[in-house]
Amino acid sequence: MTGTGGWQFQIMPYIELDTIYRSWTFDGNTFPAAGETRHLIAIPTYLCPMRDRDKGFKTGGGITSGPMTDYAINTRINFPATNKPWYTNNRDLNVEDFKMTLPGIGDGTSNTILCGQKAQRIQKFHDDNANSWDESIVQGGNGGFARCGNFGGGSNQADMNTFVLVKDSNGSDPADPPVNNHYGGPYQTGVLFAMCDGSIRMINYSIPPDTLCYMLHPNDGKVADN
Repeated sequence: MTGTGGWQFQIMPYIELDTIYRSWTFDGNTFPAAGETRHLIAIPTYLCPMRDRDKGFKTGGGITSGPMTDYAINTRINFPATNKPWYTNNRDLNVEDFKMTLPGIGDGTSNTILCGQKAQRIQKFHDDNANSWDESIVQGGNGGFARCGNFGGGSNQADMNTFVLVKDSNGSDPADPPVNNHYGGPYQTGVLFAMCDGSIRMINYSIPPDTLCYMLHPNDGKVADN
């Protein structure tokens, strides 16, 4: 929401992080201000225990510095922009979230992804610069804590085919897909997701692109057979 931090900041009072929530004050793009340090902390709740995140926060990156997260919201839930499920819905700093309700998820809460582990390169876990789809939860924009699930932004079959899950790697293999807008993780078999009904599901890396697409889109009228 505008000037009030991202979704992971907004849920802090409900997951016993009220002290941090009350200590941060947002004012548009001005927090964190130059010299600010109170946001330079690690929040274990938002870190995958299978990933080595070093200290758990990054000091570089200006207003995108702060606590890291390994989990990203489905932008088709908090910022739906089109009926065409293969379109990329990017987020930006200080763009107000769409107020999606549970009855508004026409395909059903058990069929729709709420959030999941975000794709990222292993070398990003150890640097100190909050950028390249690894911005912090303070002012993360679209890269830090949100994903739409596919790399392409067009309405053709090639972009539909970019709905893939990306396993952690250093990206040295030319066949490695980009992490941009993708979900992924450190596990050998699949990626962990929270569904809109509150259930947790591991989805295999081999999931067909169209099936993943339908699970991310809340109102496309297509329920994935999974």
